[in-house]
Amino acid sequence: MAMIEEFFINSETSSDSCLSIIPILFPEGTPDVMLCSLAGAALYVLTTGKHEYWKQVIFAIVSFFGGVYSAGVVAEIITALINSLLYKLNHSVSITISHPVGALVGSSVFVTVLLKLLNRYHVE
Repeated sequence: MAMIEEFFINSETSSDSCLSIIPILFPEGTPDVMLCSLAGAALYVLTTGKHEYWKQVIFAIVSFFGGVYSAGVVAEIITALINSLLYKLNHSVSITISHPVGALVGSSVFVTVLLKLLNRYHVE
């Protein structure tokens, strides 16, 4: 019986240590940012079907990480673009784009830009 209890204690400890690594790997990794980044990666993989299966898996992983890490920057860029257009229409209106929206857009655009650069310089 003691052996079974020891197993459960060790498995809880290891799962806690794995969960404590997530904030270190993803500084912007709130659950909503991660979910939207995953949705952007899925959007990219489902809309492009011209690659081999293993390449699409790698592109999905790169897209997910790119979306999580670029969420804040992409949200600020979108905010600046929309606010500059709104300033021309009405000077008193401004909006703020949240980080999950930046993760969604960033993850779907990240791999597209990367593939355009690779194709431009003929890297395979």
